[in-house]
Amino acid sequence: MREEPPPDGSFLRSLLSHPATAVVVAVLLAMTWFAAIPTSHFADGDGSLVHASAIAGYDHVSVAHAYAELAARYEAHNPGWFPLAPLPLAAWLIDTVVSPVKFLQYLLVVLTFGLFAEVARRLFDSTEASIVAVVLALCAWQFRMPHDPVAGTSLLVPWLADLVLLSFAGWLGFRDTGKPGWLIAAFAALALALLSGPVAWGLGALLVVMAFASRRSPAASVGFLVLLLAAIVISSKQGLPIGPWRHAGGYAQNVIAQLFAALPTSFRAFGYLPIGHV
Repeated sequence: MREEPPPDGSFLRSLLSHPATAVVVAVLLAMTWFAAIPTSHFADGDGSLVHASAIAGYDHVSVAHAYAELAARYEAHNPGWFPLAPLPLAAWLIDTVVSPVKFLQYLLVVLTFGLFAEVARRLFDSTEASIVAVVLALCAWQFRMPHDPVAGTSLLVPWLADLVLLSFAGWLGFRDTGKPGWLIAAFAALALALLSGPVAWGLGALLVVMAFASRRSPAASVGFLVLLLAAIVISSKQGLPIGPWRHAGGYAQNVIAQLFAALPTSFRAFGYLPIGHV
């Protein structure tokens, strides 16, 4: 009887070499991890959604008027001009049924990890490293509880994260393939992100640095820089959103503490390490 040769792992290698594998794995993991979001309460940790639900039922109030009030409320806490920041909340204003809004939030969170996997794959040039990065991100303290403001019901955080990650994925895709569609996606996503929140300023600056460092397209690099500066100039007329960056040191310390908190039995050492509070 002839013996079969041992498997050489060619199927696994071919699977890991496929560019979509990391994204598919990330999406499936995120869908499982955040499966409780669609059935969670709409008001869990999301003041913006609570505010939207309060004004959505008013009689004789148009969607445009309600949206303008949401945008004004956001800009009151984040000085600057960010008219697209509350855009995901428009789904609640159009239809006050909870299910579509919660499902939209679920899709936004899942898309965040899919885009993160694509960015990590192109940065590391490795499907395995991308999957490991996604798993580590899912183990972070912020994503342990479905009712957490980041991973629970807030539509604004994943909306901005998706736009920023899409801009990075678009640039990296153009860098690797040279296809103009990737570059168009990068510019469009960055423009939307700059109109959606102040965090996009710092991450947009990082994208500009990456573009210049790669020397892939000087014209595109200059375009990113011009877009970023134009957004800052326009927004500065409404007030500079320096709040998120003023306490950058404290935020960095908090992130380190949260990463440490994700380690098994780490709670035993928190009283002895000067790394702040989670």
